[in-house]
Amino acid sequence: MTRQTEAMRKSILILENDPEIKTILKDKLENCGFDVRCPVDSYVALEHAQNNVLDLIILNDDMPIINGENTLQILRQQNVDIPAILFLSKIKTAQDFSHFKACVCMHKPFKIDILISEVHHLLST
Repeated sequence: MTRQTEAMRKSILILENDPEIKTILKDKLENCGFDVRCPVDSYVALEHAQNNVLDLIILNDDMPIINGENTLQILRQQNVDIPAILFLSKIKTAQDFSHFKACVCMHKPFKIDILISEVHHLLST
């Protein structure tokens, strides 16, 4: 990969506590040409997002310590205003998160092709 191509790669952060889902997402997105980071928890994700240029964040609302909604809210308060895909618990709906701009909500289980389509859509706007 050339330096120019490397610089043009979109960077995605995945905050997911299910190791199998995290691995599948990481592998699929890297195969699509994205630079993917998978921090171990919400604290590391927040630090990474504050100190690095990211194009998209994919996060699970059911994260321990700081859930996905609160992580996204903290990022927005710190002016880290990047598009997001938020995996919802079964009791929440996309309407609960309508206050976040550039945020797509999805329930698990999800179809990987639909997720990839949403990634491309969010990164093209």
